[in-house]
Amino acid sequence: MPQDLIQLALFNNDPDLLSYLLGLGDDFNDQTAGDPEEDLSKTKSFSIAHNTFLYAIKANRPHLLAELIKRTGAGIPLNKFAKASGVEVTQKPKYYQGLSVHGRKRKDWADAGHNVVVHEPMEYHRPPLLEAAHYGVLDTTEWLAGDAPLRSYRQFAQAHSDDKRLQMLARSKRSFEASVKKFLGTRSQLALHGAVVAEPTVESLELIQYLVESMPDSLEAKNVDGLTPLLVAFKLYRHDAAKLLLEAGADQTVRAKNGMNLVHLVLEGASIDYEKQHNQLKAMLSLIDERLLPDMFIERCSLDPGSLTPLALWIRSTSFYGSNKNWEKMVLSLILSTSNGRELSLLNGEGDTPLHVMMRTSKFWLVEVVLEAAPQLVNRENAVGTTSYEMAEDQEIASICMYPPTVKYNSPGYRLRGMVGTSYGSITVAQPQYFIDKKVGSEEEDTSKEKTCWQLAQQARARLEAEGKDQRRLVTLGEANVVAERVAQAKSSRSRHQWSAGKAVDSDEDAEEDKEDEEEENELSDEVSGWVAGASRWAGVWFVGED
Repeated sequence: MPQDLIQLALFNNDPDLLSYLLGLGDDFNDQTAGDPEEDLSKTKSFSIAHNTFLYAIKANRPHLLAELIKRTGAGIPLNKFAKASGVEVTQKPKYYQGLSVHGRKRKDWADAGHNVVVHEPMEYHRPPLLEAAHYGVLDTTEWLAGDAPLRSYRQFAQAHSDDKRLQMLARSKRSFEASVKKFLGTRSQLALHGAVVAEPTVESLELIQYLVESMPDSLEAKNVDGLTPLLVAFKLYRHDAAKLLLEAGADQTVRAKNGMNLVHLVLEGASIDYEKQHNQLKAMLSLIDERLLPDMFIERCSLDPGSLTPLALWIRSTSFYGSNKNWEKMVLSLILSTSNGRELSLLNGEGDTPLHVMMRTSKFWLVEVVLEAAPQLVNRENAVGTTSYEMAEDQEIASICMYPPTVKYNSPGYRLRGMVGTSYGSITVAQPQYFIDKKVGSEEEDTSKEKTCWQLAQQARARLEAEGKDQRRLVTLGEANVVAERVAQAKSSRSRHQWSAGKAVDSDEDAEEDKEDEEEENELSDEVSGWVAGASRWAGVWFVGED
């Protein structure tokens, strides 16, 4: 809904009201603007709030967006352009600037001494084309992808030639027009990423089709994290978008910077939802070429603790989110039926197989599925020579030692006003029935997760012994060496990080250099990472064509 009058004009598609409001803004600005000789940010051009500019993009009315640009120059970091021009502008100081410090005047110190708060307008540096693609608006994206926006900014510059910032750019090596042109085209190859992240609608799918045809190179473009549009589509479960990209010839073997492939991304965090998403998970996996799918299940990514297959990554994600046992068993069964269980014997960066990780976290419902499919894994050693059978036994013993029987017992106690209480007393006065073992399988049985895992391991080993297949699978020297090298590299990396984090800033110059480094680092980032992090994972799980 509109938040101000300008947004109301955009909402109602009323160019007359918009022009009238912008005229009022110009008149008010002429009366209240300060002296640009004293403050560069005080100019005679009326400016609008950034959220109003975004609202204009979202409203999908290119003709009104053009009017806003012509009248206000909205959407570009004009102050940043002026500062980067390299042209020095002499501004009259309001107060005595004091002595020189390290060869330069400290205007900030002088202003602080006179209780002057220096206000610099906040500018957003995200190109309008990427904003429009992210909102999934076809008409505005198509308009911003052409030459019309540059013509509108040129008209703004001609109408405000007395603006000090524009004068600075006119005297610099890079003109205003060149600066604007470069900014409008910045990271334009990521527009397709934005359209994929956009809320799934018929228009957003048409936008994806348009960008694929008009910007074919963006089909395999990667952001700083190494994500292509197809990888983003699989990560966010955008089924219809992924289908369009695959029909356009998107590479299915592509991997992100951290080594994650399509299967990694579609399985990451898949346990956070419930059974109703099972069909959608199957649908996403069905989009992948059947000839590529088996090998994708044994490819590794570098996420902590390293060397994670899609199954290992999924198990890791189940440890982070709340458990839904039935859903997790369904997902695991689907993974094993698709991959034929090839990844079950592979070690992760810590030297554990998936079964070892399940035993350590006492996820007995997953242990049951794995041992039913491959009971021989109970005798498979990890990098330190421990089998999952032995790990389950150690976990059970540790749980008993950690939580020994209490010397007090509880039993139903007093009844007061319809409320049943519990009384606690010494175990020496407990009734004989208290010491009788609970019936196996009854609701009274208090079986711990560790004990259940231990029982499942015993049952699997008993079956192997009965079949004469109870051989221990030893870890190879090569597997142990790979894990040892990876652990050593991780330890060295942590040491370097701690050393760099502990360095002190010795002077103002060092602080300024650190600030410049931080700005350069920010310049290397892009919008896709933020979009993906903020997007709802299951927003696109329902197909656009469905009710």
